[in-house]
Amino acid sequence: MFGNAIVVYKRMLSDGVLGDNYTYPCVLKACSGSINLVVGVQTHAQIVKVGFILNLFVGNGLIAVYGKCGYLADARKVLEEMPGRDVVSWNSMVAGYAQNGFLEDTLSVCREMELLGIKPDAGTMASLFPIITSTSSNNVSFMEDMFSGLTKKNLISWNVMISMYANNSMPEKAVALFLKMELQGLEPDSITLASVLPACGDLSALYLGRRIHELVNRRNLCPNLSLENALINMYAKCGALSYAREVFD
Repeated sequence: MFGNAIVVYKRMLSDGVLGDNYTYPCVLKACSGSINLVVGVQTHAQIVKVGFILNLFVGNGLIAVYGKCGYLADARKVLEEMPGRDVVSWNSMVAGYAQNGFLEDTLSVCREMELLGIKPDAGTMASLFPIITSTSSNNVSFMEDMFSGLTKKNLISWNVMISMYANNSMPEKAVALFLKMELQGLEPDSITLASVLPACGDLSALYLGRRIHELVNRRNLCPNLSLENALINMYAKCGALSYAREVFD
């Protein structure tokens, strides 16, 4: 799909047809989606040439291309030079650092947003998912504040926090947040369940682990390697080896 969009764009240029403020964001999305830096750079040059570089959506698209391709200094340069920026602009920069594994830089951009009075949204939280790993207590507290300040919390936002707690040896908080999410009527997905199961194992919470396993079966979420591994590990930590063997078989 992304490749087809780029082919059509190239054909359009060869026919002498210039793009507009609708064309370039679409082409840039195709470049970031296919991690095509070459066409992204060529498109950037064309955008400058035709005078659309100040367009908000074009700028956001360029940040996404450079970020996805690992050219973070170029992404940051585009962000700095934009005359107007919205939360999507910042989220694109957050995603660029996160996708390339730079935890501290990712959260530094989030803190910069806060200082500028730009309120993080569910998209900001979603951008953090690739770098959810063991981190400092200060970073955990910062992410907690970000989560609690969200006006609207989508499933990915909850998943990020559950995963963050599980990966930072906070199983009680991971389980408590999962139960709170359920009480609010939000249906967990396979990522939610694979994230909370290690916390169940750490707490030897076999009853909750069994309930989650029943939910997995009821919703036909398997085969799913990460979910099945999480179930096996949870049962093993709880000493329920027969259940672990059942999942393995």
